[in-house]
Amino acid sequence: MPYILVAKHLHVWFALLTFVGFSLRFLWLIGRSDLLHKRWVKILPHINDTGLLISGVTLAIFFGYSPFAVFWFGVKLALIALYIVLGVLLFRTHQNRLYQITLFSMSFITYFFIIIVVLTKPN
Repeated sequence: MPYILVAKHLHVWFALLTFVGFSLRFLWLIGRSDLLHKRWVKILPHINDTGLLISGVTLAIFFGYSPFAVFWFGVKLALIALYIVLGVLLFRTHQNRLYQITLFSMSFITYFFIIIVVLTKPN
């Protein structure tokens, strides 16, 4: 299997694991679970997101994507930045449940906009 297909499949899996982990951590936050404060729960998302970043940069370099030259790619990067900001606000601020649920909902919508952008991009 060509290396670029490996990078593409890894990127998809890392993206899926990112959202699954994010959702699980949100459920622990809402449920006030002690699991949220475990060391591995704080480290594992960074390891996964590093894999996501490395595979994404590999794909961008291979295909020659630039956020300023390829419109859909610029939109995807802007949505990723928004997703990160929403996640930081959700997990780093201590607000009421309605605020937390709103931030998670906005993150959920943003994540699926990223998926829509990627699935509908011109070839």
